Amino acid sequence: MMDEKAFREFCFKNNIKEEIIEANLVFLREFEHYIEKELEKSDLTKVSVDDLSSFIEYMINSGKNIIDNFLALIRYSFLTKREDLKVLLYEIIDGADVMKYLVEELKGEVDEETLTTIIEGIVFPPLGSSSNIKPKVTKEIVDRLEDNLEEKQCKEFLSSGLHRLNPGTLRGLREKFLAADNLDDFLTKKHQQLLENLENLYKEGTKFFTQDVDEHVIEYVKNEPTIESGVRQGDKVIITKIPYMTIDYLNEQDEQLKRYHYCHCPWVREALKTGDIEISPMFCYCSAGYYKQQWDAILDQPVKVEVLETILNGDNKCKFAVHLPKKFIP
Repeated sequence: MMDEKAFREFCFKNNIKEEIIEANLVFLREFEHYIEKELEKSDLTKVSVDDLSSFIEYMINSGKNIIDNFLALIRYSFLTKREDLKVLLYEIIDGADVMKYLVEELKGEVDEETLTTIIEGIVFPPLGSSSNIKPKVTKEIVDRLEDNLEEKQCKEFLSSGLHRLNPGTLRGLREKFLAADNLDDFLTKKHQQLLENLENLYKEGTKFFTQDVDEHVIEYVKNEPTIESGVRQGDKVIITKIPYMTIDYLNEQDEQLKRYHYCHCPWVREALKTGDIEISPMFCYCSAGYYKQQWDAILDQPVKVEVLETILNGDNKCKFAVHLPKKFIP
């Protein structure tokens, strides 16, 4: 049986509202009932990744595959220290709303006829669907975007914020920037904070989102200050992504698989593994938008973010340039 008292205490400590906790518990009781009746397991702690995948299929078929229910399962996986379940759930919700936001933003960007031309007939996979089916959808919509929008418009549209970051996170970045001595000091401290976080996770034996952390990951990030934080080079801040699975990326010899282990995007990643679908590098301006949101908030004004290198273009990393307004250039 699920320890509901422990779940409530865990949620209260993480500032989850009481009405959300109660709704989570209603759903988790349904999860428990499914495991007992359909899979004939009496102990939730013995649930396997395959069991959870079976339940997620049930969620999709019964229309219960909403984000709040996935968050309930994630909170349960945190409580029970089930890293394997947490990884599966994180992979499902990561970037899940990108296509929904893409359509919403497109409605305000183009006329009705162009909108219809771009999205007509495209069936977006429901939340919880396998990542294997996502690249085909991505290719369809990006090809249509490039066919119907000018290159500049396409880049600006994709970088407009299809990854919608938490406003509290953005405010925190702005506050840290204002507290720093200057831009370079801010970047140095930001990178140091990332390293300290990785070192703590390594000591605790817990994951950095979906990936394991070891001494090789820490050393790699230490030697690459552009990772996530960025390094100022003249009038630009150059940023690279941390690989999605850094240990696998560092150990892999096959270039195609190396790029697969690097890529974070659930809408393209599986195509990198199979090589059977070629997706335009233009889509990586969606990732540029992830950094644009941060830097718009950090500098309290809109900035341009440019894609310099991308896995989809055959590069071995994803690199971005944040163009700094003149007043922030020493």
